[in-house]
Amino acid sequence: MTERLDTVPELLAETGPATAPELARRLDAHPVAVERRCERLLRAGRLQRTTGGRYVVCEADGPRRASD
Repeated sequence: MTERLDTVPELLAETGPATAPELARRLDAHPVAVERRCERLLRAGRLQRTTGGRYVVCEADGPRRASD
């Protein structure tokens, strides 16, 4: 399951803002495990929390374009 949780930033970059329960459904993981991972990523500065408890990837951690 750790491998699935490691993909949270990439999943958010691809699909847009999501709550921990939404991410858990997409990753087929337990919502509490996803919430914990998101909180760690939030503290590390890789995610931000938006209105409604949705998580989003910080711009510096988002997908790179060829021009970057």
